[in-house]
Amino acid sequence: MPEGQLNEPLRLSEKGRRIARQKRIVGDLCWWERRVVVEYDGRASHSEEGSRIRDSRRRDALQVEGVDVTTVTGAQFANVYEFSELMAAVSKKVGKRFRGWAPGQIERHMKLRREVRKFHNENFGGDF
Repeated sequence: MPEGQLNEPLRLSEKGRRIARQKRIVGDLCWWERRVVVEYDGRASHSEEGSRIRDSRRRDALQVEGVDVTTVTGAQFANVYEFSELMAAVSKKVGKRFRGWAPGQIERHMKLRREVRKFHNENFGGDF
């Protein structure tokens, strides 16, 4: 998959601003030039009603901007096969076809997942 940008802002049009109630949106993993973004919907940061409403406004504003939004939950991230299917679809949207797992790649992928989970839990608390 082409390298995306992490936490990169997108300045919204007037329509997008009215919907999001903000001037810009910072995407979790972005390919703004391709009009594609992946948003992580974690339990801790999205459990309150206000957060869910704000997230809905953000997604709607991105839709008005012509941006394709893929939301990944913690449960989807935890399931390597479900996550792979989602990322294969995102890869296609950004112009790269996922050709499947190379030998040994799942093991390396699972190691990376454990490291990300450990980092997240140590730095942000909660179970990831």
